Parts: sequence; C-alpha cells; structure tokens
Amino acid sequence: MQLYHSNEELRNMDPSRRHGLVNKTTPLHYAARKEFRQLFKEFMINGGNPNAENYLKQSVVHEICTSIHGTDPSVDSRRADMLLFLISFCTDPKTTCPEVNKTLRPQLLNLNKQDSSLNTPLHLAAASGLLLCARMLIDHGAVVAYTNIANQTPLDCAADRHHEAIVSILEAKVVFAESPRSFLALKRIPDAHRQ
Repeated sequence: MQLYHSNEELRNMDPSRRHGLVNKTTPLHYAARKEFRQLFKEFMINGGNPNAENYLKQSVVHEICTSIHGTDPSVDSRRADMLLFLISFCTDPKTTCPEVNKTLRPQLLNLNKQDSSLNTPLHLAAASGLLLCARMLIDHGAVVAYTNIANQTPLDCAADRHHEAIVSILEAKVVFAESPRSFLALKRIPDAHRQ
C-alpha cells in the first residue's frame, strides 16, 4: 500500500485494464486472487470495473469465489469480506466509502456472469467450499440452476467435492424454488440468453 500511494504512475493506472503476454488479467483480478483487500478497495475507489474480464472471461466476483483453500474458515471469511465490500460498493458506494472525497457512481454487478466454462461465481464458490461466499451470492440473487459446460449446477459442484454445508443450502434453495418446472426450465435456458 505504501508503494501504491507513493507512486503516481501506479495510482494513475487503470486497474481494470488487462496486462500480461499470455494469461492477460487485470490488477483488480490479481488483488482479488491474492486477497489484498485494501489494495482491492483502492482499485475499486479509483475506477475499477467489477465486471472487467480476465483471459477466462471471469469477472472479479469469479476471482473472489475461487480458492484452493476455501474450506479454511479464515480464507472464506476474508473472501466473503471482499465480496460484501464489492456488493455494497456497487449498490451504494457512498455508504461503503464515506472517507472518499470524490463522487463515486454505483456500478452494475453481474453475480450470474458465466465464464468461458459457463461457471458462475456460485459454481466456483460451491466447488471451492466457500460457504460464506455461497450464502452471500444466494442472498443477493445468484441463480442456483445455471449449468456449466459439464452440465453441472452449483449444487452438483458442491456435491462432487463433498462440501455438505453448501449442498444443504443449495438443496433447500432448489426445493423451495417457485416450482420444480421453473427449476428445470432454468437448466435448459440456451447459453446465448444467460449472459
């Protein structure tokens, strides 16, 4: 953070612009991946676009919801903090960042965006074992019925990796959906209409 604040060139870079030769990704994605929460917040305050894509067509929400250490409660908690900040920031940035002396505009945040493998952030949170993130996504309207390229729903992803707490939450959401017919209809939505 000290380096970022002391270097005008770093402060003026676009945190949503992709960099790199092969796996082009954004500084915003890197901050999310490495759980650099304060830097992530600074990037968002300085014009970060939460829907910017990396080379896998993943948004920053996808990056937050992916972890090989997801079942570690501290990892889940840190990532859930970042996700809550992002959702709050995009809904009403002025209440999230009152210390900022510039006007911030609310940004649309697509919690159901599908990446190049048709995974939504909920697929990745379920597969990673990020219970708090999965709950937060569901509480904010993430769709439980989308299928990925392997024809798996988030419930299938959680079940395959034996994340039973997430399976229970997703099962309840599926059972109490408006009707079984509506759930099956969602599973069959053509890819072009899901974006």
